[in-house]
Order: sequence, then structure tokens, then C-alpha cells
Amino acid sequence: MIGIMQSTTPPIEFTFKQYSVDDITECYLTIKQDGVKVEKNLDEAVKKTNSIVWNLTQEETKVLNPKRTVEIQIKYKLANGVVTASPLYEVNALKILKMDVI
Repeated sequence: MIGIMQSTTPPIEFTFKQYSVDDITECYLTIKQDGVKVEKNLDEAVKKTNSIVWNLTQEETKVLNPKRTVEIQIKYKLANGVVTASPLYEVNALKILKMDVI
């Protein structure tokens, strides 16, 4: 992912190589930039064969500051009780000319 464009609905997808998606009982996506924090849980995601996908809303991405770093990470719990997290990913927020929600 190069960045998150403001006021769009980008999918955020995490692929699991070490664990089965079926073994994940809880999962939280956190996106943070300065004072802005967006959190989504597993109920807001789509489970695929070996990945989980969340779609951000226009309202969620509209508040991101362009050319500033956005941090993205997931934390999840497996059926056996193990809790782990992904590495922290950093991408830029990208400017858009039409900020209005459509």
C-alpha cells in the first residue's frame, strides 16, 4: 500500500501465513495519525481464505492529514488464547481535490 487517499473507501487487507483465519476469534484494526484514531473490529471485516479485509469510510479517511504518516496495525486473538499483533505499518495520507463525501 502506497498510502491512504483522503475521503475515499480503501480496503485494508491483512494476509495470514502462520495462522488460519478460522482460528482468529477477535481481531482489531487500528489506524492512527496524530490525534486521529480509527478502530474497527472483526464484525466490521470480511474474512477470506487467508486474509481479513476492512473497508474504511469516506468520513474516516477525510480527517487524515495529507503527507503525514498514518500508522496501521492489527491485534488479534486465536482460539487457543494466544494474542499477537502485526508489525506496525506506516503509510502516507494522500491529498484529494474533492473532499466532499459522495
